[in-house]
Amino acid sequence: MRIEDRKFYTNIRVLTVILAGIVSLISLLFLRKIDKATLGGIWIGACCGLMGFQSIISSVSRLPDDINRSKTFLQGAYVRRYILYGIVFFLSAYQEIHILAVLFGMLCHKVSIVFCVMIDKERRRIHATD
Repeated sequence: MRIEDRKFYTNIRVLTVILAGIVSLISLLFLRKIDKATLGGIWIGACCGLMGFQSIISSVSRLPDDINRSKTFLQGAYVRRYILYGIVFFLSAYQEIHILAVLFGMLCHKVSIVFCVMIDKERRRIHATD
């Protein structure tokens, strides 16, 4: 993996944690009390998003050379990742953790990916015109 890629992935991880912290603070302001089910859900969702992200990175880094084997390998990784998400949602609901909070935590990760990709695209566009 290139150093540039590692920095990019690290930026996504750091931004996910920052966004989850911001969303946690906003939920505290709206709820006006510490609600473990909400705060736990936000952080569980953010961690779940990060685990899925790491799963994608490790799957891509271990791709077989054969295109057909690669497709099968990636489909299996995709299914395992979504089974993990399903288990997390099931266990969260079972433990009476707010599912919407888990979704907001996962959204923190998705937003961080989109934001980092936009910044990277802009950086590449600027460097291409130099």
